[in-house]
Amino acid sequence: MTRTVVEHAVATLCTSRAEGDLLAERIPSAAERIGVLEGGVDAEAIAAAKPFRHPGVVVLAPGPLERHTRIDRAIGAMASLADGYRLVVAGAGPAAHRFAAHADDLRVSSKVEFVGPVAETERYRWLRTARVLVVLADQGASGMEVTEALTAGIPVVATDIPVHREAADGAAGAGAIFVSPEGSPLEVADAIERAVRLPGGPPPAACPPSWEAVAEAMLAVYARSCNGHRSNGARAALASDWPGNVR
Repeated sequence: MTRTVVEHAVATLCTSRAEGDLLAERIPSAAERIGVLEGGVDAEAIAAAKPFRHPGVVVLAPGPLERHTRIDRAIGAMASLADGYRLVVAGAGPAAHRFAAHADDLRVSSKVEFVGPVAETERYRWLRTARVLVVLADQGASGMEVTEALTAGIPVVATDIPVHREAADGAAGAGAIFVSPEGSPLEVADAIERAVRLPGGPPPAACPPSWEAVAEAMLAVYARSCNGHRSNGARAALASDWPGNVR
């Protein structure tokens, strides 16, 4: 069904080059109509968010709480970190009980806090509170968490997969430490300790797109599509007459 939709679409926009390249590889007949439209970041709202009063060194692990996000590795890392570290798990999902049980089994429940699903404004406050963000998904990942964290000026420990590398490159790679998708919790713990020692502050080269710019680019895609420019497809976004972040 996905193949049929993509093959007949005027344009298909992915949220990262890694995703677009994979889709083009799977459906080569539509490759010229596959482009990239990155998500936006509200840098002003993140900068204005008020940090929570929270003891210890906060390590933030965003959801969803599903097996592929591998939050169990972040929980396992807490067993090797000093007592002052606190893992804040934000989000909901079917693996929530499994992750909580994993923390109990490792006897680190006192160092792990499940705060449940959070609204956008609350997520920004946690970004301003955390010393490190961990994103350990081994598949189906988005680079948005990496982009937001680096924009907030906090380092990131992320699995070494293309979408995370791409997001870090967009922020000049500053503050990003990569770990193997198959690595142990000990590797994650070591990376967290290294990340805490990195200097804070957003990288000077970081210039994430605003949501306003993304909306304008999306409107341009609709306008071009409605005017029947199927032959140029999504790749036409590379042309100078296309605004925004479409590539």
